[in-house]
Amino acid sequence: MFKVGQVIDPAKANAGCLDSSNVLNSIGSFDCTDGRRLWQVNPRTGAPDGWGFGGDVYRAGHAATDPAYATAYSVCLATQIPSAVG
Repeated sequence: MFKVGQVIDPAKANAGCLDSSNVLNSIGSFDCTDGRRLWQVNPRTGAPDGWGFGGDVYRAGHAATDPAYATAYSVCLATQIPSAVG
């Protein structure tokens, strides 16, 4: 469900996913002040390390080191204007 460049379906993302061992993994997310949800995905789920807003495209990148994720997180918390994320 988390594929780079594809839109994140919030309903499917909320349900979690099975890894290659059929273990259910919940996906970390933040409820944003503008009503969206920001997903942060660890590669242990079988998806590429990355992040994205529900209803927007999934982006590859490690949350701890990706400057674009830092911007998205700030936007999610409304400390920057939403147009700051490209």
